Amino acid sequence: RIEQEIKHKEEEIKNKQREKETDMGQDLKAIESEWSELSKTLVKDTSSWQHKKEALDSEHKSLTKLRKGLADLRKTQEANKSKVSKASAAIADTSASLAQATEKLADLQRQRQALEAGCEADCAQGDKSVADQLKEAQTAAVALETELKQLRLKADHFKAQLAGK
Repeated sequence: RIEQEIKHKEEEIKNKQREKETDMGQDLKAIESEWSELSKTLVKDTSSWQHKKEALDSEHKSLTKLRKGLADLRKTQEANKSKVSKASAAIADTSASLAQATEKLADLQRQRQALEAGCEADCAQGDKSVADQLKEAQTAAVALETELKQLRLKADHFKAQLAGK
């Protein structure tokens, strides 16, 4: 009878050990499953974080390039303002010269017409004959007409430059 009891207790011990091992195996499987899920989540979150970090770095580089481009555009704008104001000043100077040349040409043309009409007494210049005065007036008129044409070309050129800016 004691032997039976010992066998029975040994079998109980074996059963308890099997139950314990089964429980431990199930606990181990549950822990491994949880660890696997946490590992997957960690990998997914790490990957997402890495992609977002790379996107942020890329956007930061783009922003830096845009800022540099904006600074370059501002420099170009300032340079163009300077060019425009120089061109405007040149146009104003050319316009003033053109007005003076036009006025001088008109005066010389009046003198030429007076000389051609034979108005020696009112129009005589020094000891020169009317023919000499007429030749000088014609030469001066041609020179002034040439200068007037050049000034008009310059004015048109400056206007075209200004319109191109």
